[in-house]
Amino acid sequence: MEMRNNRIERGLYVSLLVLLGVFIILASFKKQRWDTDIFWALKTGEWILTHMSVPETDPFSYTFAGKEWIDFTWGFQVIAHIFYTYLGGWWGLFVLQCLIISATFLVLFLLIRTIAGDRYWLIASLLYITFAIAVDRFFIRPHLFGYLFVASYFYIFTLSERKGAVRYLLWLPLLQVLWTNIHSSFILGIFISGLWAFGSWVDHCREEGRLTPPPPQAWLYGGITLLLFGTSFINPYGWKLVFFPFIHQMGENREALRYIQEWQSVPLKKFLFELYPFPLSIFYLKLAVALSIVAMLINLGWMRTRDVLFVAVALYMALKHIRWTALFPLFSICLMATNISDYLERRFTGKTRLKPLMVFITIFSVAILLYNFSIRDNKDYGLGMKKGKFPEGTVRFIKALNMEGNVYNQYVYGGYLIYNDIKVFIDGRTPTLYDPLFFWKTRIAETRNRWKRLVEDYSIDMVLIEKDNSLCRKLHGDENWRAVMFDDASVLYLKTERFPHIVEEWGIKHLNPCLVSMGYVLPDEKDKLKIAETEAKRVLQFYSENLPERVALPYRLLGLVYLKLGGEYLESAVPLFEKALSIQDDPHTRNNLGVALFRLKRYEPATREFTQSMGSVTESYLFLAMINYEQKDYNGALEYSEGYIKRAKTPKANAYRIAGLACFEMADYRCAARYLEQAGFLAEDNIDLAELYYYLASAYMELEDYNRAQLYYSRAITIKKDYRERLLKLLEILKSRGENQKAERLHR
Repeated sequence: MEMRNNRIERGLYVSLLVLLGVFIILASFKKQRWDTDIFWALKTGEWILTHMSVPETDPFSYTFAGKEWIDFTWGFQVIAHIFYTYLGGWWGLFVLQCLIISATFLVLFLLIRTIAGDRYWLIASLLYITFAIAVDRFFIRPHLFGYLFVASYFYIFTLSERKGAVRYLLWLPLLQVLWTNIHSSFILGIFISGLWAFGSWVDHCREEGRLTPPPPQAWLYGGITLLLFGTSFINPYGWKLVFFPFIHQMGENREALRYIQEWQSVPLKKFLFELYPFPLSIFYLKLAVALSIVAMLINLGWMRTRDVLFVAVALYMALKHIRWTALFPLFSICLMATNISDYLERRFTGKTRLKPLMVFITIFSVAILLYNFSIRDNKDYGLGMKKGKFPEGTVRFIKALNMEGNVYNQYVYGGYLIYNDIKVFIDGRTPTLYDPLFFWKTRIAETRNRWKRLVEDYSIDMVLIEKDNSLCRKLHGDENWRAVMFDDASVLYLKTERFPHIVEEWGIKHLNPCLVSMGYVLPDEKDKLKIAETEAKRVLQFYSENLPERVALPYRLLGLVYLKLGGEYLESAVPLFEKALSIQDDPHTRNNLGVALFRLKRYEPATREFTQSMGSVTESYLFLAMINYEQKDYNGALEYSEGYIKRAKTPKANAYRIAGLACFEMADYRCAARYLEQAGFLAEDNIDLAELYYYLASAYMELEDYNRAQLYYSRAITIKKDYRERLLKLLEILKSRGENQKAERLHR
């Protein structure tokens, strides 16, 4: 029976390892959706192989052209370019990412197994915890190699120590040379070795009960540390690259790093008090910290000094910068595996009393990761660039028209411009190249005078900006600049005096592509809307010839123009919104389609669109309320109108109106009076007010509040005389029912 259970347990263990491999593949098989550094990395790798040397000055920007540049990831760039070039573009990068992550977890598996033996659930739980913490950092950049090297160093030191074989340590100098030339995290290799030496000395002193000279093992590790430091100088930049990690983190560079998301710290409140499992990295970081503390407490008298120091330093790093959270499990995994294994071995002679906890952690992790990969990330799978995330269309336009000039681009677009052989204003090499003062000036250049100084200082004549950036909206109203092209992510502006012919042919004046509070502003005048129609069609013509099926926004904007024109144009709006959705599924576009169908009185398909968009677009609730009211489903009308009122920051009067009328039709007159009072306060149109006052008066009439009923009937009649006839008919009905007293009170 026990053998059968062991076979089942081993089968489950193997299945969990296979599933982890599937998760690694899924984590790698994702479209490029936000990080642009890979683009300039590929271009740099190409530059290095073309010139057969590393760049010593910046070849990619016009703002810092010729300035010294220490390209500390040049080795990764060459590797990435080779995989990209010879293994089918993005497919090659997918293979590279899979290989690095798989190798990292293979080394971690060997490391934990060396420490924990055949304790399957301990191995599985630690691997899954590590994966969950690091998964958000699994995108193709050189830091992935850093994870592999950290895991390898811990494995080599552990293997050497446990087997008593120095020969394993001979691999470290070679690995250090590779690490130094791939990523600046190579400094961690020296740190790991140094702390191993220091920990050995401290533990020896603890055993002796006094301060003693370092034992031979500590001298060995100390010598390895010096050797690793020396081999770090084997790189094309010499001492400059070795000391770069320290310079990068010091002085004015800290100011620039504060505004780069991955260099920001983990919010302490979120770390300490929030238990929500997403983002995975923060939740599992807390779990790993808790497990590390438990591992220390249960093995307090036998802990190794180095393990405690590794955990303390790694926790500081993880909380200091978000990009370092993935390092915590790599540094703490030895402590967790060693202390838990030693505790079990010492106290229970191999019996796994902590097994239920490890089983629960593993199963819970599998469930969370299945949800993460199947629900949360299901739209990101594939190779290449995700639609709508990069300035594909605007850059294609620049290249198609052979435009030359100084482009002001946002930080996030620099890498993509470099990839397309366009000299940049700034890119992701901040602050390794661009000085902090320059970064500061670009960050605050929002007012008219500051922007003017920036334009003059750097002779800017083109602007590539995100469509939701405040500068986009300011330039749209500036006669010195004119938008000429846009895509789903960006807008391209040209200086009118610098490119007069292109502006004349492609200028966009009345079609505003800048995003304002998740919506777009169009002119009210019909003649301007017709010009906007022409501008949108011109953009669509360009994309149909140069970038078909990649850009959705021009279709949506033309659809919005037709939606605003209304009437006969509504039919033309529907296929445009449908085309936009076929390119890029977007809830706001889906809501626009629903509005067009609603105005065409196609309530069934409109309901379908609003139902799909209501999770992201609050306005969809209001339209669903109107549809339900039109179809005499008053319960549905009330439910959706209340849903809209609850979610909207400033609910529209019509929502209260629909809710009030729905309550009135269901004979819930108190509910009707409450909502209609609110609708009346918000309403601006006198005709709407007349109707509201009439129904409000009728509600109070049913509630036998005749004074208020008389007040609101009077207000309705004052606004619209037709309501006098309605009131007289109501009086006749009351008298015919024998309700003379009620009619008399109302007549007063």
